[in-house]
Amino acid sequence: MMDSWMSRLSAAALLTALGAPVALADAAALDKFAGAKEAIMSYYASNAHEGGGNCRAGQMTDISDARVVSESGNQAVVAVDYNFTASPTSGTTGTCSGPTTRQFTLGKGGSGWTVTGMSGEAP
Repeated sequence: MMDSWMSRLSAAALLTALGAPVALADAAALDKFAGAKEAIMSYYASNAHEGGGNCRAGQMTDISDARVVSESGNQAVVAVDYNFTASPTSGTTGTCSGPTTRQFTLGKGGSGWTVTGMSGEAP
């Protein structure tokens, strides 16, 4: 984990020295989209499955990183690194928890940002 962080920091330092803009990933990237973090966690709980069908619907336990993939007007796509936990389906012996990544499409509404789509497994 430390090597990954150090690699990102070294890459950021190199890009900065070359005059390139740098956007390091962190969960604070969601702060610019009012209500997005809560909307993502809620949408995930209602619409996501993990484990190739070996896990029931689960819960996102935390968001560790987020990166804006694209943003245009009232729509944005963010890549979210998160940890999840779920129960295995009947007769399955597998791990239904851990870290993973999905992209969430956000739409801006009257009261903030909502999720309009998500990559990955769905019911």
